[in-house]
Formats: sequence, C-alpha cells, structure tokens
Amino acid sequence: GLITAYCDHRALPLLEGLYQSDINLSFDRLQHDTLDIATPVAILHRSRDGQWLYAVSPLTRGWLKAACVALCTQDILRSYLWAEKIVVITAAKADLYADEGLRVYLGRLRMGSRLPLEDHGGTGRYRVRVPLRKPDGGCAMAYAYVQERDAHPGYLPYTPRAVIDQAFKLLHAPYGWGGQFGEQDCSRYLQQV
Repeated sequence: GLITAYCDHRALPLLEGLYQSDINLSFDRLQHDTLDIATPVAILHRSRDGQWLYAVSPLTRGWLKAACVALCTQDILRSYLWAEKIVVITAAKADLYADEGLRVYLGRLRMGSRLPLEDHGGTGRYRVRVPLRKPDGGCAMAYAYVQERDAHPGYLPYTPRAVIDQAFKLLHAPYGWGGQFGEQDCSRYLQQV
C-alpha cells in the first residue's frame, strides 16, 4: 500500500497513549513513528474490526489506521516507487496542494519525502503524483503541487555542504518522540537530513 495522509505508526492498534507518568506526555511508549504521504508499506494483517492494519514501512513496523492507506497492486506500487523523475522535499516541512493555484491544501510532507515528478507545474511549483484512497480502500493516483522552493528534482548531491545546509533547516524544530506533534525525534532528524 501507499500512505495517503500523515499518520501514526503504533505498537498497538489504539490511539490512547502509554506514558510513564500522568504529567509527562512527551513520550508515548506506543508511538513508533509517523509516516508521510506516499510512504510505501507492506500490509501483513488487518484488525478484527478492519480499522487498523499491521504494516512494515521502510523504517518501522506497527499498526496504522486503515483510513490512511490505499491498497495498491504491485504494478501501481512498482511504477510509483521506481519513477524515473522524482522530486525530494528539501524544506523542513512542505505543503502539498491539489491545485495549481496552491489554494486547496492536501497535507504536509517532511524533509526527505520523495514523489514522482510529472512536470514543472508552472512558475514556482512542481506537479507530482500522489496516492489517494478510494472508498473501497483501493489506490488511485492524482496530481498535486509542491512549491519549487521546498523541493529538488532528484536527490541533492551528497556533499558536506548539502548535509550541513539540510541539517540547519531543522534548527529550532521542536522535538517529537516517534514523530509526535508532527515533529521528529533524533533518529528521524538524521534520516530526514
């Protein structure tokens, strides 16, 4: 499948948190990670009520809300993952829009997210493909737009300067254990850079 909305990846199929104390709500022990739009996942199990999926992402394994995942055929998944042209998000966070005028907000992407590039969508933006969840849970593709200033066609060169520039874009970003609060923890910080 492909993730269609920013979602939590949990140790157990429930939204309630597990905290060491009532006053420290910064470390939910059930929170593994958060997944961005277009993250590929392998679905291994469905909860009895059908509301949760046990999935393996490129970095973690755990439970996801089923409403955040579009189930794809292998052909769709392969064409998406092995697209010849891609854009990679280089901003700390980038907004994703459904229209060329950048008025219809679809969601947010974090640094390092990659999307298939359709074309330069006009002045200052790229047109990309994103997965959508159909009512039956299947996968459909749609066009979306990301601002040029927030992305780069292909990967940045792996140089010390590029690494430092990317790291400093996350300066003063709040800490978020396992992606809580839409932020990143120390390991996600390194992965994003």
